Amino acid sequence: MSHLLAGVLLLGYFNNCFGKVVPRSVQSFVDHELVPDILNSPPESILSVIFPNGINVSEAMELTPEQVKGVPNLQWNANSNRLYTVVFCDPDAPSREAPDGRSFLHWLVINIPDEDVDEGDTIVNILNSHPEPETGFHRYVFLVYEQPEGVVFDLLPNESFEGRVNFSVEDFASRYNLGIPVAGNFYFTQTIE
Repeated sequence: MSHLLAGVLLLGYFNNCFGKVVPRSVQSFVDHELVPDILNSPPESILSVIFPNGINVSEAMELTPEQVKGVPNLQWNANSNRLYTVVFCDPDAPSREAPDGRSFLHWLVINIPDEDVDEGDTIVNILNSHPEPETGFHRYVFLVYEQPEGVVFDLLPNESFEGRVNFSVEDFASRYNLGIPVAGNFYFTQTIE
């Protein structure tokens, strides 16, 4: 009987995802279908995302477009000897029911030392969340990848919308051998007029 109770308690903290044990802290990525919509596996840990107005994002939090303006402060458990890549995207473009533009790339920064995003190379400037009216809630996702040593990106800074629509996070991670995200977080927002 005690083994059964221990098993039930263990399931309270961990769930099985495609044969893998997933820590409850990132289970929200599975619960809200980011796995498999844009990721094959959830991030290893939750990313701290704090917007300039002080809003501290909890995964799956509902926020208004006005609450998520500006460049957020990101914090994760970084190794000071490694470089990182940050991806911010909307997998629900133009809507979750018809995501023909999955995913819309909102921000891309590479070669980030430690957790200092400002010192990284911005490839795509941030475009804050502002989904079209009457398209329902959109999931906005932040992902951090640890770059393998010696990776060379063949990316040029992009000031336009070119390359933002139909951005595949998994294809990007595969192309540069980034593996699974070391950290991630997401929120929901919608535009109501």
